[in-house]
Amino acid sequence: MTLDALNKLDRERLWQALQNCCGSTVWVERMVALFPLESVADLLHAADKVWHACGKEDWLEAFRHHPRIGDLEALLRETHKFESHYLFRLVGKYPEQKALYYERSPVNHVDQLSCAMILFQGAEDKVVPPAQAESMYRSVHAKGLPVAYVLFAGEQHGFRVADNIRRCLEAELYFYGKIFGFELADAIEPVTIANIETAAGRTTEGT
Repeated sequence: MTLDALNKLDRERLWQALQNCCGSTVWVERMVALFPLESVADLLHAADKVWHACGKEDWLEAFRHHPRIGDLEALLRETHKFESHYLFRLVGKYPEQKALYYERSPVNHVDQLSCAMILFQGAEDKVVPPAQAESMYRSVHAKGLPVAYVLFAGEQHGFRVADNIRRCLEAELYFYGKIFGFELADAIEPVTIANIETAAGRTTEGT
């Protein structure tokens, strides 16, 4: 989306567009207040300034909205160009620091996992493509841990459709019920969980 398009959005749509970039409520609120902006340079400067003015809890909120990444090297190849440069800041230059990318990729350390996992993925996500979640799913499945993967058609990076958000919450609750062995008060559409027979006594990880 261009800056001109952003400047023309009403407050609600602008909020949604910015929240798709950053999950911090404070960051989004302060950015919305600055629009309209005259140039992309002004936009980038404002985004950076507002981010650094946020507090620790705001940063953590933003991080919680960002999907956990399975394979950083694959992500670098598959994500769009803007996000690939983001990895340069988070991890380092590639391929100069190829070893660091390997070390920080969860998919390379599945042997250290001992808990169940459920993954929710937007089929149209260009920032963290479905291949990332699918790779992690296969690795966890191969280890024999309980794992589920729910793909949402039409969703991108950060879910926006109300029915899909509700489905995520209900699927997560269903998953917890099966892993921890408790009955749900209401009927919920089931989620297919691989290796569910190994769930007894394990803790749970969700993304």
